[in-house]
Amino acid sequence: MPSAQFTPRVVRANRRHADDRDIRSAHHGWFYSSKLDSFVPYRGTLAFDFLTLAEAHPRVLSISSKAEPVQWWNGSSWVTYHPRYVVSVRTGRRDINRSIDIEVLSSQNVKDDLLKLNRVRRECQSTGRQFLIFTEHQCRVQPRLTNCKFILQHSGSAIAVEGDCQHIREIARVRDHFTISGVVEVGVLTYARAYSATLCLVGRGELSFPLGRRFDGNTVVRRRVGA
Repeated sequence: MPSAQFTPRVVRANRRHADDRDIRSAHHGWFYSSKLDSFVPYRGTLAFDFLTLAEAHPRVLSISSKAEPVQWWNGSSWVTYHPRYVVSVRTGRRDINRSIDIEVLSSQNVKDDLLKLNRVRRECQSTGRQFLIFTEHQCRVQPRLTNCKFILQHSGSAIAVEGDCQHIREIARVRDHFTISGVVEVGVLTYARAYSATLCLVGRGELSFPLGRRFDGNTVVRRRVGA
């Protein structure tokens, strides 16, 4: 048998990094979107938190990492800038959606690159595009972020039983609002089944609850207008 002539190189571990800078030690991964039934790439834990918020938002239809590039003037030449994401959202008008270019950066990174980011925003505006920047001040507000994680844990197909979801729908049709504890008192669904079905319907955009309060059995849930 042939003998090994050298030892293979060790693959560097892909460790998470605390911030969101585009550096080699930043965590690279894939975020599963149940709305698209596909994966969206992310770099940095802050980007992961943004994707969690966007995926749980009822107006967001899709998230893509393939945003159209932007040409901006750096003072001596034109430079190509690639927004991190492009998000398609409902506008509230029938059959009319809007695409928004998104960048996700730490507040310190925004401060360091403020001139560039302002010029990128100006170029986007000149062509009718909308460019938004999300920092930790928007992405990591609690308990909103935790509530969005709760929603995503119960979103998608084959998570909640469809019969349980239909029962919650019927309650939402006849009541102005309800709580999971109130549903359990009726005796048809257990707490776990009512909890899962309710959050599943929130993820589908049929129900809503205030994200400023941590979701539990006493949270007031309402049917979303137009759902």
